[in-house]
Amino acid sequence: MKSKAKYAAFMGIALALTAVLSFADSCISAAFPIPGIRLGLANIAIIAVMIRYGTVSGLLMTLLRSGFVFLTRGASAAVMSLSGGLLAFAAAVLMIIMKRSCKFSCIIAAMCHTLGQLAAACVLTGSVYTLAYVVVLMPVSIFTGFLTGTVLQALQGFLDDRKVVK
Repeated sequence: MKSKAKYAAFMGIALALTAVLSFADSCISAAFPIPGIRLGLANIAIIAVMIRYGTVSGLLMTLLRSGFVFLTRGASAAVMSLSGGLLAFAAAVLMIIMKRSCKFSCIIAAMCHTLGQLAAACVLTGSVYTLAYVVVLMPVSIFTGFLTGTVLQALQGFLDDRKVVK
């Protein structure tokens, strides 16, 4: 398979995986009594793309995921997805530049994702009081970032381009 075809296939599979993991995330979050808590499982696929193909592809996947959210859940959800995703992406790139560990980077990115979504929620609701929810969501972000980092650390060998069977 040619390199472009392999890239397109990987990106397509990763986008499909974000959809499946997002659905699973919705099912799991329904069990939590506190609204807004999600595990962020789809972020695993986005960061896997960044590990495998770099930051430009990671940004593309972030944008594609937000587009998918727009198509399936509407404009408000897409704004929340895009604002959190872009801030998390920027944090992840900064962590890559600073050569931080995957777990630490994922925790910082998850925290930034939450901050981006809360900022979008403030704009959408027209109320700065939405930021008070940071007290509830930030500890969850730390846990989910650690979970994402742990999963990605386990998958890192499979994502390394040199180890993929050609």
